[in-house]
Amino acid sequence: MKKELMFSSPAFRKNTTRENIPSRIDKIFSKSKSEEENSENLTLALIENAELKSKLEKLNSGTKKDLMKRIEELEAENESLKQGVENEYSTQE
Repeated sequence: MKKELMFSSPAFRKNTTRENIPSRIDKIFSKSKSEEENSENLTLALIENAELKSKLEKLNSGTKKDLMKRIEELEAENESLKQGVENEYSTQE
């Protein structure tokens, strides 16, 4: 159906003679092949993009967990330092 539409289109009929029909048909089919390749490449790029996005999200979540753990450690250290300062201050009075 698609091939029939291409052959009956005004763009195909324009300047088409018996001599150049085979070359014009080849051009049409070569465009179709490159369109198929472009479609395949686009699909592969979308898949790769999704995979990279997933890896990045995993990396970010791991980094976030590490940062939250480090924050908790620093808060605990800060609290112990505060108590040490308070103890020292109370012994000086």
